[in-house]
Formats: sequence, structure tokens, C-alpha cells
Amino acid sequence: MYKLVIVDDEYYIRQMLIKGTPWHEMEYEVVAEAEDGQSALKAITDIRPDAALVDINLPKLNGLELIESIGKIEPDICIVILTAYERFSYAKSAIRLNVFEYLLKPIDPEEIRDTFTRLKPQIERKRLERARRTETNRLIRQGGGEIIDRIQQDILSEYQRVDMSVKLLANRYHMSEASLCSLYKKHSGGTIMENVTKRRIQMAKILICENPRMPFGEIADAVGYEDPLYFSKVFRKRTGMSPSQYRQENVKE
Repeated sequence: MYKLVIVDDEYYIRQMLIKGTPWHEMEYEVVAEAEDGQSALKAITDIRPDAALVDINLPKLNGLELIESIGKIEPDICIVILTAYERFSYAKSAIRLNVFEYLLKPIDPEEIRDTFTRLKPQIERKRLERARRTETNRLIRQGGGEIIDRIQQDILSEYQRVDMSVKLLANRYHMSEASLCSLYKKHSGGTIMENVTKRRIQMAKILICENPRMPFGEIADAVGYEDPLYFSKVFRKRTGMSPSQYRQENVKE
């Protein structure tokens, strides 16, 4: 079941949402309700639900302020806005705050059902991301060696990806780029992109030798370089010769 918090300053609206929507049938459980922004923030901080249905017009802390505060505490919580005001400024703020959907009152039961049905895949992705972050943090507390081993395997098996980068790996392991680079250097003594380049050139050498007639542009593409000229430049820097010179010296016709 997905945990849901409902926030609206009107008791009647909250009860209509809670009792008039087949949440269990939709695989949701309403774990808390709140009538103002401050009590909602406390409940959400304590419970850490999967999603929150939030009215814009709230006392003490308005809906947009609440959503911004939630994002700082637990960015994985999915937010659906409920409001009686069809204003562009609200919609623009909702987009900025990564709100999943913006629903207008009066409440349409079918629209509620449709929205929260569409929300479930995003909740699953958020849960997976949270689990991966937890696992990453556990591995870092244990020294980080296992993360580095996994990254080394990623480089060995995915060197040919044009988008192979520190950013890609940092996102994969839910770390900042700076933290990942620091951890990698500590364990390997080098940088991630140095090892990516080393692997690419190793594989390029094999392709050059095993495929004497393979164009260098295709070889460049096969090892992760979109630009053949840049590939030749990197190859020369690493080996002291151009790809064609390397082929001449190492391939016997």
C-alpha cells in the first residue's frame, strides 16, 4: 500500500476525500490528515508518506510553502495540489516545485482516481531511488570499496556508452559528483574518466588489430567516441601514434 497524507483546511472536504474515494481499492492508505500547513509538515516529517494531497489555501503555512519545505526534508514524497483557484502563478510555482498534478475544485472523483493511478509508477521509482540511496550510504559507511568495485565493473562493461561520465555514475549511485570523485580517487589513485579512456583505448587497439579493414570512424563509435577526430587525438596522446600508424605497426597483411 502507498501511504498518503491529505491536507485541507476544510473538515468537510477532508472527510469527503478520505471517505468518498476508494483508496484501498487504488492501493493507497490515508495515514494522516491535517488542517493547516504546520501540522501537515509535522505529520509528513514524522510519517514520511509516499504522497501528499495538498490544498493551496492553508492557514499558518500555505500550500506552496508547505510543498517547498517538504522538498527540503524528503524530496521523494510525491505531491498533488488541490485548489479552488485557477491561477497561472500557482501552476507556474507547482511546476517549479516538481508537483505531479494540479487539480481544481470542485473535486472530480474520476480525476482523483485517474491522477493517483498515474502517480503509482512515480512512487515506485521514488521508492527504488530511496532504497538505492540507503544502500549507497550503507556501503560508504563500510568504507566505499564495494561501490568502487561496482563502478570499475560499470566501466569495463559500459565504456562504449557515449554518455559514460562522472555525472551518469553519480546519479546511478545517488552521490554528488564531487563525493564520488573523491571516493574513487581515494581507492583507485586515479580518476573515473582516466579509467574510462584507458578502457576505450585498450578496446580500440583490439578492434584495430582484429579488424584490419574496419574504418577508424566505426572503431571510434564502437568504443564510445562520436567524433573520429577526437578519438584519433586521444589515441595518439595515449599511445604516441595515430590509429593508422598503430595498425601499420601491429597488423601484418
